[in-house]
Amino acid sequence: GALAGSHSILSGDAALIEYCYSTGEVSGSMWVGGLIGYSRNGEIKDSYSFSNIRRLSGASTSVAAFIAHVHTTEITHCYAVGSVAFKGGANPTDKGFLGSEQGTVSFTDNFFDNEFSNQNTALGASGKSTSEMQNPMTFSSWDFGTWLIDPAINNGYPYLLPYRAQTETSTVVNITATTAQSGGNVLTDNGFEVTQRGV
Repeated sequence: GALAGSHSILSGDAALIEYCYSTGEVSGSMWVGGLIGYSRNGEIKDSYSFSNIRRLSGASTSVAAFIAHVHTTEITHCYAVGSVAFKGGANPTDKGFLGSEQGTVSFTDNFFDNEFSNQNTALGASGKSTSEMQNPMTFSSWDFGTWLIDPAINNGYPYLLPYRAQTETSTVVNITATTAQSGGNVLTDNGFEVTQRGV
């Protein structure tokens, strides 16, 4: 995968991946995933992939736009946009999110773009049109303290809030029954214009 080839833990707490994303192209012959190649005993939350996928050879079906293969893993509030192609063979139509699964796997409100990806179906995710993927109503169960959608950012797809300005606030002082005073500093604006700094 573009982020991790293997993401696993043999015992104990689940290995967590959260607030991550990938872009570019991932190619190979097995366990080729947009974000992760192989996940076992893992938990993946609030992440997405724009990576395009290409199987170069062989007959492995563990190839997909988000994760190639999952084993006993939880995936929550994630999405994939990338295309999936097989070199030298017929392209798949069911790899929009996961390639294959085994064990106890849990999925909660995941999505893939069924227009851009050229995939009709997917394990673990619901297919949506590009316009639906850019509509906040599609993601009504997601935490919009973590995500935002803005037509001018991330090609209109949901993006993670850490990409906006990061701030720190000072201690609240001069507290009365009806008023309080605080302040803050912008640590990094990440290229965005900060138009409001609090009250």
